[in-house]
Amino acid sequence: MASNLPSFLCHYNSYGWDIVNLLHSSMLPDVRRSALREMVGAYRDTLLETFKTFGHPADIVPTELDIVLEIRRLNFASFLVCCSHLPATLSPPGQGLDMEAIGQDSSTTVFHNAAMYTNEIYDRAIKDDIERFMDEGLF
Repeated sequence: MASNLPSFLCHYNSYGWDIVNLLHSSMLPDVRRSALREMVGAYRDTLLETFKTFGHPADIVPTELDIVLEIRRLNFASFLVCCSHLPATLSPPGQGLDMEAIGQDSSTTVFHNAAMYTNEIYDRAIKDDIERFMDEGLF
Protein backbone atom coordinates (compact mmCIF):
# COMPACT_ATOMS: atom_id res chain seq x y z
CA MET A 1 0.00 0.00 0.00
CA ALA A 2 1.39 3.41 -0.95
CA SER A 3 0.59 6.79 0.50
CA ASN A 4 1.23 10.25 -0.84
CA LEU A 5 2.59 12.57 1.81
CA PRO A 6 4.06 15.96 1.00
CA SER A 7 7.79 15.96 1.38
CA PHE A 8 9.46 18.94 2.94
CA LEU A 9 12.98 20.02 2.20
CA CYS A 10 14.99 21.31 5.11
CA HIS A 11 17.28 24.23 4.38
CA TYR A 12 19.46 26.65 6.25
CA ASN A 13 18.85 28.94 3.31
CA SER A 14 15.38 30.19 2.44
CA TYR A 15 11.97 29.17 3.75
CA GLY A 16 10.86 29.70 0.16
CA TRP A 17 12.14 26.29 -0.93
CA ASP A 18 9.71 24.49 1.37
CA ILE A 19 6.83 26.69 0.25
CA VAL A 20 7.60 26.21 -3.45
CA ASN A 21 7.90 22.45 -3.03
CA LEU A 22 4.62 22.22 -1.10
CA LEU A 23 2.68 24.52 -3.42
CA HIS A 24 3.84 22.97 -6.67
CA SER A 25 3.97 19.29 -5.77
CA SER A 26 1.28 18.57 -3.20
CA MET A 27 -1.87 20.29 -4.38
CA LEU A 28 -3.95 20.73 -7.47
CA PRO A 29 -2.73 23.68 -9.54
CA ASP A 30 -6.19 25.30 -9.69
CA VAL A 31 -6.42 25.25 -5.89
CA ARG A 32 -2.90 26.66 -5.53
CA ARG A 33 -3.56 29.47 -7.99
CA SER A 34 -6.93 30.47 -6.55
CA ALA A 35 -5.89 30.37 -2.89
CA LEU A 36 -2.24 31.47 -3.03
CA ARG A 37 -2.69 34.70 -1.06
CA GLU A 38 -4.75 32.90 1.57
CA MET A 39 -2.10 30.16 1.90
CA VAL A 40 0.70 32.72 2.19
CA GLY A 41 -1.26 34.49 4.94
CA ALA A 42 -1.85 31.22 6.79
CA TYR A 43 1.84 30.33 6.48
CA ARG A 44 2.85 33.70 7.91
CA ASP A 45 0.32 33.51 10.75
CA THR A 46 1.52 30.03 11.70
CA LEU A 47 5.15 31.10 11.53
CA LEU A 48 4.41 34.13 13.72
CA GLU A 49 2.62 31.98 16.34
CA THR A 50 5.47 29.46 16.31
CA PHE A 51 8.04 32.22 16.85
CA LYS A 52 6.01 33.61 19.74
CA THR A 53 5.61 30.16 21.29
CA PHE A 54 9.36 29.63 21.35
CA GLY A 55 10.20 33.16 22.49
CA HIS A 56 11.69 34.44 19.24
CA PRO A 57 11.16 38.05 18.22
CA ALA A 58 8.14 38.50 15.97
CA ASP A 59 9.79 41.30 14.00
CA ILE A 60 12.00 38.84 12.11
CA VAL A 61 9.02 36.97 10.63
CA PRO A 62 8.74 37.83 6.92
CA THR A 63 5.76 39.87 5.78
CA GLU A 64 3.28 38.41 3.31
CA LEU A 65 4.89 40.56 0.62
CA ASP A 66 8.34 39.17 1.55
CA ILE A 67 6.97 35.65 1.20
CA VAL A 68 5.39 36.34 -2.21
CA LEU A 69 8.61 37.95 -3.45
CA GLU A 70 10.62 34.96 -2.23
CA ILE A 71 8.29 32.58 -4.06
CA ARG A 72 8.75 34.67 -7.22
CA ARG A 73 12.53 34.67 -6.75
CA LEU A 74 12.38 30.88 -6.79
CA ASN A 75 10.30 30.74 -9.97
CA PHE A 76 12.75 28.43 -11.68
CA ALA A 77 12.44 25.95 -8.80
CA SER A 78 8.65 26.21 -9.10
CA PHE A 79 8.94 25.38 -12.79
CA LEU A 80 11.16 22.37 -12.08
CA VAL A 81 8.76 21.00 -9.46
CA CYS A 82 5.79 21.50 -11.82
CA CYS A 83 7.59 19.57 -14.53
CA SER A 84 8.99 16.80 -12.34
CA HIS A 85 6.35 16.11 -9.66
CA LEU A 86 3.02 16.97 -11.26
CA PRO A 87 3.24 14.51 -14.15
CA ALA A 88 3.48 11.62 -11.70
CA THR A 89 0.86 12.88 -9.26
CA LEU A 90 -1.71 13.83 -11.90
CA SER A 91 -1.39 10.72 -14.06
CA PRO A 92 -4.37 8.41 -14.40
CA PRO A 93 -3.87 4.89 -13.02
CA GLY A 94 -1.52 2.90 -15.20
CA GLN A 95 0.16 5.96 -16.71
CA GLY A 96 2.15 7.19 -13.73
CA LEU A 97 4.98 5.62 -11.84
CA ASP A 98 4.58 1.97 -10.92
CA MET A 99 6.04 2.13 -7.42
CA GLU A 100 5.90 -1.64 -6.95
CA ALA A 101 7.88 -2.19 -10.15
CA ILE A 102 10.37 0.52 -9.20
CA GLY A 103 10.95 -1.26 -5.91
CA GLN A 104 11.81 -4.43 -7.79
CA ASP A 105 13.65 -2.94 -10.78
CA SER A 106 15.07 0.58 -10.66
CA SER A 107 15.93 0.75 -14.36
CA THR A 108 14.99 3.94 -16.15
CA THR A 109 12.52 2.12 -18.41
CA VAL A 110 10.39 1.25 -15.40
CA PHE A 111 10.86 4.56 -13.63
CA HIS A 112 10.19 6.88 -16.56
CA ASN A 113 6.81 6.62 -18.24
CA ALA A 114 6.53 9.14 -21.08
CA ALA A 115 2.72 8.92 -20.94
CA MET A 116 2.88 11.01 -17.76
CA TYR A 117 3.91 14.04 -19.80
CA THR A 118 1.29 13.70 -22.50
CA ASN A 119 -1.91 13.09 -20.57
CA GLU A 120 -4.61 15.74 -20.92
CA ILE A 121 -5.01 16.23 -17.17
CA TYR A 122 -1.37 17.28 -16.83
CA ASP A 123 -1.50 19.45 -19.95
CA ARG A 124 -4.54 21.36 -18.66
CA ALA A 125 -3.12 21.63 -15.15
CA ILE A 126 0.24 23.10 -16.15
CA LYS A 127 -0.89 25.30 -19.07
CA ASP A 128 -1.59 28.40 -16.94
CA ASP A 129 1.63 27.93 -14.99
CA ILE A 130 3.72 27.69 -18.16
CA GLU A 131 2.10 30.85 -19.48
CA ARG A 132 2.77 32.62 -16.16
CA PHE A 133 6.42 31.51 -16.16
CA MET A 134 6.76 32.88 -19.69
CA ASP A 135 4.97 36.16 -18.84
CA GLU A 136 7.26 36.62 -15.84
CA GLY A 137 10.34 36.21 -18.05
CA LEU A 138 11.52 32.80 -16.89
CA PHE A 139 12.03 31.72 -20.51
